[in-house]
Amino acid sequence: MVGGAGSLLSAGSAHAAVIGSFGNSLPTDLQPGDVFTNGDKILTFITPPTLGVGNIDFSSNLNFPPPGPENNTWDVAVNFTPTSFGPDGAVGLFEYKFEINQTLEPFAYFKQISLDTTHGGTNPTASKYVYASEADFFADVNLLLPNPARVAQLTSLNGVASTVALPFNTYKTLWVRDSFTPGSAGSLKTLVNEYTQGDSSITVPGPLPVLGAGMALGFSRKLRSRIKGTAKA
Repeated sequence: MVGGAGSLLSAGSAHAAVIGSFGNSLPTDLQPGDVFTNGDKILTFITPPTLGVGNIDFSSNLNFPPPGPENNTWDVAVNFTPTSFGPDGAVGLFEYKFEINQTLEPFAYFKQISLDTTHGGTNPTASKYVYASEADFFADVNLLLPNPARVAQLTSLNGVASTVALPFNTYKTLWVRDSFTPGSAGSLKTLVNEYTQGDSSITVPGPLPVLGAGMALGFSRKLRSRIKGTAKA
């Protein structure tokens, strides 16, 4: 894929920018292969939205506590203008690769994914399939049944958000396929993909140290009881 590139590097704690439009049939519309960066994230378009007209916002929310990359979030939002489009029952696709620049953040990984929509009317639906490899992504193009190749599958119906925590801390590149429809007598305003980042260098105390502390406390209590008993005797 060959395309243009843009940078959204931010010096502050949050950054949002419209990176391009779609559906206008203009030379400036987003194209397959276009690449954009925001902090340590790289967004590569495979298929810009195929239904409706609007723009895409690529935003970051950085420096969440605790310090460092843990819990930082990135949004890839599709904004539809106008919000009513069709024809009724038509389904649009939005496909892209989302990855972490491991040179900038060698310990970062994707730990949670959310899909959300805002709407007017009724029945708009959005679904997301997420894959860990390019081969799985393209092999599952037309399959509708659950597939073990998918890392995650989410659905947002009538504006209700869907969130999934990824099972491992090894996912650094995700291949994403969103499908969406405004529904009959409905309208779709935004389609928001949010990615939460984890930091594998941050360690959490396991159960053994806690168990050890409990045992030590119990032993200390027994020892004090014996000492008291001896003193009374």
